[in-house]
Amino acid sequence: MLFFLEETLSTKRRPKLTSAILSVSSDPDDDREALAQISKANVPLRSLLIPTVMIPIANYTMLCFVDIALKVLLPLFFSTPVYLGGLGLTPSSIGSWLALFGIVDGVIQALFFPKIVGWLGPKRLFCVSVSCFAPAMLVFPIMSWLMETRGTVDRAVTFALLSQLLLIVIWDMSFASVFMFITASAPSKNVLGAINGLGQTSASVARAVGPALATSLFAFSKEHNVLNGNAVYVILIILGGGLRWLASQLPDEIKDRDE
Repeated sequence: MLFFLEETLSTKRRPKLTSAILSVSSDPDDDREALAQISKANVPLRSLLIPTVMIPIANYTMLCFVDIALKVLLPLFFSTPVYLGGLGLTPSSIGSWLALFGIVDGVIQALFFPKIVGWLGPKRLFCVSVSCFAPAMLVFPIMSWLMETRGTVDRAVTFALLSQLLLIVIWDMSFASVFMFITASAPSKNVLGAINGLGQTSASVARAVGPALATSLFAFSKEHNVLNGNAVYVILIILGGGLRWLASQLPDEIKDRDE
């Protein structure tokens, strides 16, 4: 089939540049304009390390770190015995709750995210979404207290689980929002791939470290009864506060990148 396809776009020759060495200046706008003027694909990676690019990537990296920590704590908390501060759910119940989380999350993201981001704007939605991390983490010790006092998963615990589900759904809207900032941070099309690659590499490192750190903190908190076994939640909430501060550094509006 490839032999019968015809090229529909006219090819453009890229002018040769004798020197394309960029230096990081003190003015982010100057760096952005300099990058936009380069038309060759092999842009030096160092030239991309400017605030307009690194701030969205830093937000994405921290977002991936605390997100994977939250997601790995869910099944761990569900399966932990009640006397250790968990819910003591069976594997089938854990699978059902996680499946419900995934289905509801996916449906709401697909149906309502475009309308919500159009209403609030990318930055405001991102800030609202990341602000849901601390309440979502606070639900863990609340459910532990409810289980200790009631001894079973009753209506109160179920309501807490559903509340946490709603918070996680809002929290997950931050991913689509931050992708918009990362894409818009590219001053031209020729550096878009490099910027996305830098973002995904940083996110991969965060996702590799996050589960090990979160589960280790969880075990350490429970074993040594640090802050009544809740030290892991306190530390992650502090990291979530750092993410909220990073979110405030994003530009108020997304600018169209130069084509």
